[in-house]
Amino acid sequence: LTVIEAGEETHFGEAWVDVPPSAKLALSIRSGPAAREFEVEFFLPDASPARLEMFDGRGRRVAGPEAGALGAGSHVVTLGARGTMPPGAYLLRLSQGARTVTARGTILR
Repeated sequence: LTVIEAGEETHFGEAWVDVPPSAKLALSIRSGPAAREFEVEFFLPDASPARLEMFDGRGRRVAGPEAGALGAGSHVVTLGARGTMPPGAYLLRLSQGARTVTARGTILR
């Protein structure tokens, strides 16, 4: 790293900068299928209103907390806490503005 100040160059050691990937809407399930709940991780690129929804295999909405109030950045929430979700296939949908991402998960027991 070299800094030029008042016409003088000063040399420093090596410098590292972490550049995050492009900020885009993202959604993933962190828990395994043996759990009776979903631990969901998602990323919001900005603080605009967002919605996280969970649908069962018949298309019924079984959870839908507001997510936008959490603000921009990475978040982790638990859906179906305390083992209340019956076994089956589920679809999770995260929407913010015109953008939507989905993830699929299964609860086996």
